Amino acid sequence: LNSLKKCNMLFSVSNSIRSMLISKGISKSKIKIIYNPSPMIQKAQPNLRNKLRISKEKKIILYAGRLSKDKGIHKTIEAISDLDDVVFLIIGKKRDYYSNLKKLIKNLKIEDKVIFLGFIDNSKIGKYFSIADLVTHPCSFYEPLSRMLIEAACYGLPIIASNSGGNSEIVVNNTNGYIVSNKEGLKNKIKKLLNNSKLANIMGNNSTVLVAPKFDPEVIGKSLIKEYINIKKI
Repeated sequence: LNSLKKCNMLFSVSNSIRSMLISKGISKSKIKIIYNPSPMIQKAQPNLRNKLRISKEKKIILYAGRLSKDKGIHKTIEAISDLDDVVFLIIGKKRDYYSNLKKLIKNLKIEDKVIFLGFIDNSKIGKYFSIADLVTHPCSFYEPLSRMLIEAACYGLPIIASNSGGNSEIVVNNTNGYIVSNKEGLKNKIKKLLNNSKLANIMGNNSTVLVAPKFDPEVIGKSLIKEYINIKKI
């Protein structure tokens, strides 16, 4: 912390982290927001549904990241337990919390609704975003700025997430998705989006038009150059 206080300028990946740094005694004038970049991405049309044996009638929810309790994956599993025509795709290394999730799925008797895909290289993960209808991230972890949610926005997907860390800087409540505070809210919003394709499409489009542009690499690059010039003037 003392080292940070001696810096002429600090780059924060979100307003959430900026607020936390200020609370630790860092001068707010030293902290600039520079988001992690992600390009706008056109959805591919991979033949994944057939490979994964997912019928066209079923909606797909996606999670991609670390498998741990604080990421809230179990909350989505519980939320879809009595919903019809839905499949939850989970991307992440099958370790740590994986066995707990498997037990939960078995107890709920919804083995046909959840598919663990294991680790997938980032260069190949786009095709899974391309077939998804919705991304959920009801984490309890203080998420600085979720890479998964940024990519979901850049793929034009509606998002449901908890109000943790920088999530609300990607998910604009009632615009490109929902911010939820409990399991009941999560379940209700999942059901609402899965049952209303028009609403889901509108929110997905809002992700593309209103949210994704601020993570454009060109925009981020110009911001970095501007701040670099300012640093040299100090």
